[in-house]
Amino acid sequence: MKKKGIFVIVGMLMSIVLFAEEPLAYKVTETSNAYKEESIKPLQKGDIVYSNKMAQYNYINAEDIVFLIDLAEPNDEYVIHVKNLSPLNTKNVFGDEIIIDYPPDRYSGGYHLPHGEVNEMWVPAYYCYVLKSENREMLLKFNSTLKMLTDNRGGGHIEWYEELNSDVTNGRSMFYNAAIKIGYDTHFLVKNIKKKEYGYAVDCVETVRDYRFDNGKYRTYYQPFQDTSEFWNIYDPGDEMTLYLYLDGDFMDIYVDGNDLHLGTLVKVKKEFIEEYQSLIRNNTCNLSRITSWPKRADGSMDYLSSVSATDFNDMEETENTNDSTIEKSTKKGSGFKIILIAGIAVLLGGGAAVFLIKRKA
Repeated sequence: MKKKGIFVIVGMLMSIVLFAEEPLAYKVTETSNAYKEESIKPLQKGDIVYSNKMAQYNYINAEDIVFLIDLAEPNDEYVIHVKNLSPLNTKNVFGDEIIIDYPPDRYSGGYHLPHGEVNEMWVPAYYCYVLKSENREMLLKFNSTLKMLTDNRGGGHIEWYEELNSDVTNGRSMFYNAAIKIGYDTHFLVKNIKKKEYGYAVDCVETVRDYRFDNGKYRTYYQPFQDTSEFWNIYDPGDEMTLYLYLDGDFMDIYVDGNDLHLGTLVKVKKEFIEEYQSLIRNNTCNLSRITSWPKRADGSMDYLSSVSATDFNDMEETENTNDSTIEKSTKKGSGFKIILIAGIAVLLGGGAAVFLIKRKA
């Protein structure tokens, strides 16, 4: 009897462990291949696969770099493109207003570049300020950690804007039904998508071994919202959370586990914007006359100035109330200016400029 009782207890404990470590289940949405080194495993539409809670942006063959999910047993160590999967038990899926099917990347001339047609891209909203300024140094006002990329190596001096992935790919974000990629380093596996009036609520888990860790240290220079969000100080890889995606025209505000922690604001930009932003970061030159469509909110407004300079900011237009937000206004006086981002809106402190604090409604 004692032995039988011991076996029962052990079995219960093993079940608890197995359930705690249960892999995430996904349905294959179209005929696909899973890859493992030189091996290829064909998967049919409707097949069920499991993830070991790992995602990565890496090579899928000798040339192409794409967003991948690592599979668990029985397909252990195989990877598959995230675009071909959907959470098995999800309530909804993303619509066309959020999914952008990016072409694969390739390394070219020391840069990580899509080698197909790129017509749209999700990037941090402050990229609009940077491009409008026509001065790449403006980027450091919003993401000062990029300065850490400046280094001396191999007998030569490397500036931050010469480093691989310091350009548009540093902040490029991807949304697929199976996984989300925020910026260069942070990846989430999606468990459930719920369509809401404001956008989507997404239950997910950050990949258990994410690239924002490097030998136990945060790679802060590859965090697109490092200067404006506390997310990386609160959550660790492997943590579960709900991302709230508020869609407003070409804008997306992302909140984590409620309305108090704002991860950042993204905007959907067009091909000409992407090309001129790339040119600005690499060469410090751009041609803004090519850009005929700047990101706008649903009411046609823009949260950035029509003309900015890296050394001179003038007036900030007041922002009207929207259905999803309440806005509190206060006035600060003093000498000098400091640029901050609150809910993706640049505001100025000092000189009598207005300060806008935005808090999303539940």
